[in-house]
Amino acid sequence: VLFHGHKLVLKICARESLLAELCEDSDEASTIPITDIDPQVFRSMLRYIYGGHIPAATWKDHAKDLIEAADKYGLKYLKIEAEAWYAKHLRPKLTVDTVVEALAYAEKKNCFLLKETAVNFIVKNAEDVLGSDSFENIPESKAIMRDIMHSVAMMNRQENAKEKCKGSTWSSINDLRARLFGDGNDDFDGSREVMLARLK
Repeated sequence: VLFHGHKLVLKICARESLLAELCEDSDEASTIPITDIDPQVFRSMLRYIYGGHIPAATWKDHAKDLIEAADKYGLKYLKIEAEAWYAKHLRPKLTVDTVVEALAYAEKKNCFLLKETAVNFIVKNAEDVLGSDSFENIPESKAIMRDIMHSVAMMNRQENAKEKCKGSTWSSINDLRARLFGDGNDDFDGSREVMLARLK
């Protein structure tokens, strides 16, 4: 499948990405072969770069594919939006058998919202997760342990206070991203600790 794009647009809108680098290395009228992405996913990626609307059905059906493509080609905002869709649609489908796979994927791809979704599921269903075969496959990581402890602390605070936790330290990944974005900070990706540091 052949897609037409403007190298200048890709260089500007996808700057600091592999896609922009591919445009740098070729002349104006050349074709750049991209063989590692499903054509529909690539079409959606191009549509996103050009500021177009991606239909909800595409987000729902291809969010994980778009995370993969965005991660590979360095499209940070596409990755964040695809991650939000993926986490939203994965949340009701999580089980004790699938949550560890979701957590490992989130850790591997630095998808902090997805990671928070998986960690919160683990904490809310701790007994079932501990008794499952998949528990043995939870990645060993200080960051995951910190996130689990944070989730436990948040739930304890909410239970004791019977209200949502106040303050940045107890904010969700979505809340931290929204605050950074609202403050005009265009770098609203990263772990909870990184985003908290940016808000100081």
